[in-house]
Amino acid sequence: MWILNDPKAPNEDQTMGRLKLILTELDEQVIADRVWRHHDKAREDFEDRNITVATATEFDNGIGSYYAYHYERCVAPGARMNPAKAIYEARQILESFYRRRRQTLLNALSDAKDGRNGGMRALRDQIANALKEESTESYIEDVFSRHVNMDDWTQRAELMKEFLAHYGHMLPPSLRSQPVERVASEYKTVIRAYVDAMQETAAAFRRI
Repeated sequence: MWILNDPKAPNEDQTMGRLKLILTELDEQVIADRVWRHHDKAREDFEDRNITVATATEFDNGIGSYYAYHYERCVAPGARMNPAKAIYEARQILESFYRRRRQTLLNALSDAKDGRNGGMRALRDQIANALKEESTESYIEDVFSRHVNMDDWTQRAELMKEFLAHYGHMLPPSLRSQPVERVASEYKTVIRAYVDAMQETAAAFRRI
């Protein structure tokens, strides 16, 4: 709660107005329009000429060049990414993806060589999805920081209380059951969980 005698404390109407703005900007359709459509268009515009590779070097160059293309178009327009860094970042994304499947980057290379599981096309999809998720998290953090001082514990706790009231149903039970104070201290974890939930919902609709 705000300190009643604090002249800097906003009144209830100001607080609710600010929260309303935040929740409006966090609407899934708004996020889709401001963030997702740019990433989806970039992926759509990329011509998938090759879905297989012959060597590990060709694999690295393929995932690195796609990462650089997508990053420069959607994350940092006008930037030029170092090829070695692009390969490193792309490998990190794919390692994380295959680790969740109890596999390794060697499995990604095998898929790319044989064309299994979508080959290089599917690997580019994973890179695009990861960059889209990162951009979504950055967007949500920006919305929070523009309207609320996230270094102010009281404001952060109030924000997360309202966030849970509106979007708690999309979060894992392990987060929903936590006290507001705990959630406020781990708000970046909450953002990631919310983004994951939105992405899963979007993927489910695409499969229908």
